[in-house]
Parts: sequence; C-alpha cells; structure tokens
Amino acid sequence: MKKRAPAHLVAVATALAPAIATACPCQGASGAAAGVTTEGDRVGASVAETARVIDGAFQSDGTYSPLKAGSRAWALDFSAIVGFRPISRVELAVETAAGRQAMSTENGGTRTTGLGDTSFRARWLVVDEPMPYEKPALPWPGVTVVASLRTPTATTSDSTSGTFSGRTGSAGAAASSEGLGAFEPALGVALVRTLSERVQLTAFGEAGYRFADHYLDRPRQLGPRLLGELTARWAPTPGSGIGAVVDLGWEGAVAYRGVAVADSDQRILTLGAFAYFRAEPTKLRWGTMLRYTPPFDGAGKNATRATSLGVSLGWAL
Repeated sequence: MKKRAPAHLVAVATALAPAIATACPCQGASGAAAGVTTEGDRVGASVAETARVIDGAFQSDGTYSPLKAGSRAWALDFSAIVGFRPISRVELAVETAAGRQAMSTENGGTRTTGLGDTSFRARWLVVDEPMPYEKPALPWPGVTVVASLRTPTATTSDSTSGTFSGRTGSAGAAASSEGLGAFEPALGVALVRTLSERVQLTAFGEAGYRFADHYLDRPRQLGPRLLGELTARWAPTPGSGIGAVVDLGWEGAVAYRGVAVADSDQRILTLGAFAYFRAEPTKLRWGTMLRYTPPFDGAGKNATRATSLGVSLGWAL
C-alpha cells in the first residue's frame, strides 16, 4: 500500500500557560494541534529535519515482525512552515517538504528522493480558558479549531508500497515527506486545560477525507482518516518546556476501481517526547521530538514500525 503520511514535523509548542509561556515557532515538539506562532506574534517560520529508522512491520492481523537479518530501511525528511496571524486568534500557515528514503537487503537496495505534499492550515482559538483569578465552579478548557487542506504536490512514484512513517496520513509531528497522492481536507478540535502555572494538558482529535485520485495510474479511493492525540507539557521557565505525547492514528480501507481491498485499513500507536527552548531576545526558537512505536503485537496494523528524531529551528516577529 502506498505510504500516506504528509511532509513534515508540524509546528512546536503552543502556550503552556497564559501566565508564563509562549509558543515556539519551530517544528516538532508538541503534536498535530500546535501552532507556529503565538497570539503575540505576527509572523513565524521554521525549518526542520527528521531522521527515521524502520525496524519492522505490523501485519494485517496486528502481529509485529522485525526486518529480516541484513535488511535496513531509513528516511531523512526536510520541511519548512510559515505562519501568519491576520488577527490574534487566527493563524494561517503553509507547509511543504522534501525527503529521501532508502531500503537495502542482502540482494540489493533502492533509494528515492523527491518533494512532499503541500499543506494549508488555519487555527482559530474559539474559547479561552478561564483566567486563574476567575475561579469558575466548573473550569472549562480552551478550544481551538484546526482546518487543513493537503494538496498532492509530491513527486509521483511508480511504487505501490513504501516505508510507512510511523503514523497515518495526518498533519502530524511524525509525518514523512512522501506524498499522499490525493487531496485531503481535515478538521480537528484541540481542548487545552492548564492544571498549574507550569503544567498543561491537551487533547486533540482530527478527521480527514481523501478524494478519489489516479495517483497510481488507476482509479483509487483512500479511506478516511482519524487521529487522536494526548499531550502533557511542563514549563520550568517561560522560554523552555518538555513534554510527552501519545497518539493513535487510523485509516480506512483503500479501494481500486470502486472495489475495497479486504483488510487494508491501517492503524498505528506512537509515543513521543519533546523539548523546546526560546532564546530571547533573539526571537530564535529550537525544538526536538523523539517518536517511537512499541514493538508489541496490536500496536499497529498494515504499518511499519519506526523510530524518529527531529530537530527544528524557528523564528517569530
């Protein structure tokens, strides 16, 4: 099955707590709901590099199998994102990528290099959390709506299989630069709850629909996509933070010429840890993200298991 993760590490840390921390416009540190700017910024941009090592694959029954002895698979992705705030509560962003992946066995190997898809995204802060002095009887979370459109600008490949990025085709932090091959609009909602001056929790859910395409020179319909993600952050200082993230991605079965391929749906569980640092007053921000899929049966289906490390550098005005 064609690998269908997007091109990038998505933008890093949103505000950890209104009183002490601001976002880091560098990619890779806090998951699919994060922005590249904060409410106090006008423009932000970042570049990122992610290295992935493929360790094995999950079969259609969820059974995990490591790569055969003598086999190796890896990928290196480069991405860039620019964000702009026309008003303080709304961020508009565009992201694109390029990458290289390789696989080798005892009998030879393959290498591919190409451009990734381009994604457009809008984030709207609909509801703020209550301020600490308000002390409501039932504290509500902050609510952010995220709408995106992924466009198939990636280099066309004749292959019908690829090294899965360790995540389904979301606009998420572990995505790869290989193209989806179809237009994908998506809509997500992030709920943010600040527990203390330094601790914040985020729950994010996203659903995407893939339009029919001819990416493999025949009629194809990729299945819908769902993503659920939980993130916890701790900010020891106003300009730095660390955290952990867990996400579960699912994609429906693929169909060719109107006929669904039996048992071709996918899922993958991914664990991650991130850190970021803002170097004031230079406006430079740095972030890193480590992602890992545990090698036990049931953690994935029809997907490869990958470990990835990404680093990013950003700037805001």
